[in-house]
Amino acid sequence: MVFCRTKRTAADLADQLKQRGFASGAVHGDLGQGAREQALRAFRNGKVDVLVCTDVAARGIDVEGVTHVINYQSPRKRRRICTASAAPAARVRRVRRSPWSTGTTSRAGS
Repeated sequence: MVFCRTKRTAADLADQLKQRGFASGAVHGDLGQGAREQALRAFRNGKVDVLVCTDVAARGIDVEGVTHVINYQSPRKRRRICTASAAPAARVRRVRRSPWSTGTTSRAGS
């Protein structure tokens, strides 16, 4: 999975990957729900090797067997990470962190 900041970048990158011979698909806000579901289904079934998506469109994606997650462009305000649990599934979720936090306690001055 490759994450981009904008819809245009996601669409352009997916097209460039296709031109170079990669089986790729895009998920972004300009696509209808049917097109997004079709791209996700193709990714889950292995017909698409690279799924390029915006961080907003990727909210709630739950796909098993994701081996690589790439931030092509990092989001500006909030970071999203892909977490892998003991089960072979990856979930994309938002990370909220106070700008004053230090370390892992998320408390200022700790």
